[in-house]
Amino acid sequence: MSDKNSLILVLLLKKNNNNEPNSTKTIETETTTADTPASSDSAIESESEEDVRRSSIEELAETYYNDFLEYYKEQEAEGFSQTGLEFINPIFSDPTYFPSGFDKELYYTVIDLANDGIPELFIGDTQRIYGAYSISKSDFQVWPLLELSNEFYLGGNVQCYICDDGIIKEEKFENEPSITTSFYLLKEDATELTYLESASIYENQYYGNVFGEIEAREIDEELYNEILNIYSLKEDIEWHKLSSYKAIDSAVEN
Repeated sequence: MSDKNSLILVLLLKKNNNNEPNSTKTIETETTTADTPASSDSAIESESEEDVRRSSIEELAETYYNDFLEYYKEQEAEGFSQTGLEFINPIFSDPTYFPSGFDKELYYTVIDLANDGIPELFIGDTQRIYGAYSISKSDFQVWPLLELSNEFYLGGNVQCYICDDGIIKEEKFENEPSITTSFYLLKEDATELTYLESASIYENQYYGNVFGEIEAREIDEELYNEILNIYSLKEDIEWHKLSSYKAIDSAVEN
């Protein structure tokens, strides 16, 4: 069997294994799918069911990320008028992307990527992820999982997606028409992503780093597409409006 066919076979086996039911639980109130844009009526439930589900996701958010969410919510309310905010994406205050100031509405969700009991926090507009965070078990501080640099803007020339089985997919658009797609895994008790594999296209030539290879090597279009489709995008992700976030204890007091 040729090297190419061997790689395709292993990729297909890997893909099939990843189609098993995801052990991560999600709560469906306002949801998005991999192919369908979110809308306020994307999931319709009775009021009592929605309240129960919402309290579950907000309870996790409050338990692990309350102070950070309040901080993020405050900055959004101020239109991200300040620059250099710690752990907040600098794209929000860049006039190249938002000439009239940040004009989108942010949402949050929490998903336990590593199945270690500590959920990760994602900030986005339901179509683009602008921030991903985890909690360090050593100091219980919030740490970004995805780089928030001025060179490659998360949500701009870097797009990230949540896949099944705790995988993060990253698409980096460098010099046109160069696109690099990479996959990462969050291991148990970790606050940094572990690189898995990647594939890129540059000037109509395809390259790949798979199975721990250090150097990229030329591959054909068929294998390139196989790598891109190893992992399926996670569906039915629940997003909650950041501006409406309120700690459960505070909501009860009021």
